[in-house]
Amino acid sequence: MKNKFTQKTILVILLCSLSVTSFAQTKEKSNDIRKHVLKTNLLGYLAGQYQLAYEQAITDNVSLQMSAGFLSGGSNTRNYENNRTGFILIPEARYYFSGEAPRRFYIGAFARYRQANNNLTDNNWTSGGTGLDQNLSRTRKVNSIGGGAILGYQAITRGGFTFDIYAGPQYKSRSYNTSYDNNALNAAPTNSGFETVGDELFSEKYTDFKVGEKEGMGLRFGFQFGYAF
Repeated sequence: MKNKFTQKTILVILLCSLSVTSFAQTKEKSNDIRKHVLKTNLLGYLAGQYQLAYEQAITDNVSLQMSAGFLSGGSNTRNYENNRTGFILIPEARYYFSGEAPRRFYIGAFARYRQANNNLTDNNWTSGGTGLDQNLSRTRKVNSIGGGAILGYQAITRGGFTFDIYAGPQYKSRSYNTSYDNNALNAAPTNSGFETVGDELFSEKYTDFKVGEKEGMGLRFGFQFGYAF
């Protein structure tokens, strides 16, 4: 009788231990579920593009992300100073194959809008000059819109830090508006290859100047670092 009582007691203790262990593991696992991520694109800093992204998992496989940022910088030479400002918006949807969104491998689709304002000051001109010798200072606003797809991998450490790397094809269309400080340069030229007299003279004087954001197919890639919670 005593042996049966002892066996039952040991069995109850083991069952209780297993229940507590299972509960603890379930609680630990539930505490490790992180559905929100704040991150920034480190590669964008090299191009003067500073972005912050917020991603939220809405199901086990799908997440939505919005990335927004601003542009700063420019290109300065002995002949001119160009200051660039603007902003960028990238809404994105992702599908995670593992069913553990926002973790592991994913495929995504995104749209993209970018506006850049280039304010250029011409330092190489003479008072009363004509042609290439006159002041070609100008302001150019460039709008780029497009979209594409990416394949990537996002890792989340035990402490919540995230590493997101991705790449994929994208298409961009571009429109722009240019206005010269000297209003006479905004007139239509005789050469149909340019929109204004100023554009014709500027392209001849400053062949090294690049607007950026080329139109057509291209590659989008990046590396984001952040924190999940």
